Amino acid sequence: MSLTEITTIGWKAPHAWGTDEVRDFVAKLRPCQTKTSGHPLFWFALDSDTIPADSADSVIVTGWSSIAEHMGWVRDVGGPLLGPYAGRVLELRGQVHLDVEFGTMPAEVGYLVWETREGTEAGERKEEGWEMGCSWKATGRVADEGIEGMCTLWAFDHKPIGLELVEGGAIGGGVRRVGLVRLDGNGAS
Repeated sequence: MSLTEITTIGWKAPHAWGTDEVRDFVAKLRPCQTKTSGHPLFWFALDSDTIPADSADSVIVTGWSSIAEHMGWVRDVGGPLLGPYAGRVLELRGQVHLDVEFGTMPAEVGYLVWETREGTEAGERKEEGWEMGCSWKATGRVADEGIEGMCTLWAFDHKPIGLELVEGGAIGGGVRRVGLVRLDGNGAS
């Protein structure tokens, strides 16, 4: 069983996805992380329907066998790798580990819907129609100590028709939903 890590990184101006220093960072991070965790690392951007147009955030989605394994990697490898870029090129905006089996997520995912719900129960959820055509769905709790919440991830080839998103992601009733658009193509390395 593996966990799913979702980390949001903010690129500091003038840096953004595709600029030289960001490409350099991504080229160093991906093989190092993948070798340690045994899982691919996917890069996403927040869907423009949920964020201001001038946002320069990217989202990492990857897997780890445990939070302890991930934190050990951050301490021993990731931190030193991040050091030259932190504060100048990027800043970490948030991170969560989900009790969702990452190894079952399809590598060809092009669009990911991430929905969080307050509390420890999945609760009742009315289907809205946009869920049709998803290639993968998984629900699990937030695994980080001291944080309560349930999460559901849906994988698609592209943004689903009928999906309604709001700026900031809060759709009411303790539910937050964001769309994530794949940045690094439909194949992970």
